[in-house]
Order: sequence, then structure tokens, then C-alpha cells
Amino acid sequence: KVWSEPFPTVESYADSIDLGDIDHVAQNLDLLTETNIGDAPVEWVSSNPDIIRPDGNGLGIVTRPASNQPDAKVTLGAFVMSGDIRVYREYEVTVLRERNDQESVEIDKEALTLDTTGLLLADRIELPVAGNTGTEITWSSDRPDLIDTSKIYSETDENTGKEHYYVDVTRPEWNDRKIEDCKLTATISRGTERDTKAFQYRIPEMNYSLEAL
Repeated sequence: KVWSEPFPTVESYADSIDLGDIDHVAQNLDLLTETNIGDAPVEWVSSNPDIIRPDGNGLGIVTRPASNQPDAKVTLGAFVMSGDIRVYREYEVTVLRERNDQESVEIDKEALTLDTTGLLLADRIELPVAGNTGTEITWSSDRPDLIDTSKIYSETDENTGKEHYYVDVTRPEWNDRKIEDCKLTATISRGTERDTKAFQYRIPEMNYSLEAL
């Protein structure tokens, strides 16, 4: 075979490692045991195993500093091997300290968004039930005849294994108002701290889109 590009090297294998966002780490890290290019074996070391501990099976086990401690800086080292050649790469990782209950509620409230632009024509909407900092999110509706938040259900993404939570939308039958308003209220809580955030939907009657044509 004639190669039109330089033959891959162990250096290029090492350069293919991508840890994603390592400036704001709050969960375990994926530490590949083989490179994406070349399938070269990778061994990981940590400058502070108490904060990030490579388990040898593809995970970096993260233990976040306490809420009264600063964020932690950790250097992860990757040894990439191909035959008798071994190269080394370093990655500077910032592990975020734990947030107290009030901080967690504030952060997750700010991050919580739903698309309420325009008219709600979808048969269902996705509602998160947990925040990124460990809060619980519960939902209520002022029009359960349109969106009944007591009937939230989960589905598993076959590709990622992640659970997603949905609630069905019941569009109203024909009436003179044509469009109904429905307010969903999220309660974000952790420990004794809690706060709320409201989202307003406009839901058209069943034949509204046909009339618009």
C-alpha cells in the first residue's frame, strides 16, 4: 500500500486523546485505556489520587474538595505505548469543590431552561428531574388538563444509557379561545434550601394549525 500521508506514529496516537472540558470537572472522568487512533495502550497517573484516582479500567474516580475548600488542580499523566516506544502527555485538570445547598440551588436554577418560544405543538416535552450540582427538581402545573406533571415518565437512551424524563401534552379540543396558557413551575431543592422557577407555555387547540392554513 502506498501512503499518501505520513505514517501514523505513537506521537499522533497520543495527540488523539481528548478529555473534553477539564477546567470544570464535577464528575468522574473517562480515561481511555486505548487511544482513539491506533488503539495504543494508555496508562494513567495522577498527581493527587485523593482527588482523581485512575482505576485502570477507563475511569478517573473524582472526589471533589469540600465546600469550604478551594477548587483542586490535578495533573493527569498519560503514558502511550506502541511497541518499544512510549510517549507521555500531561493534562491540567480543575476539580470543582462541592457546593453547599444554597449555592447548588442557585446554580441549578440559573442553568434550568425550557424552550417556551412560540406555540407548543409537540406531543410531549422533556423535563429534567435533577440538577448538575445534586439538586432535585420537581414540577407542578396550573393546567393539569393540558400538562399533567404528576405523570412524568422516563425513557432510556439506547446509545448512551442515560435516562430522560418526559411529560405528555394534551392539546385542548376546539373552543373560542383557540390558544390556552399553561404555567409549569419547577421547584429546585437540596437539603433545606429550595427555590422555584416558572415557565409559561401557549398551547393551541387541536385544529388550530389547520385553521392557520
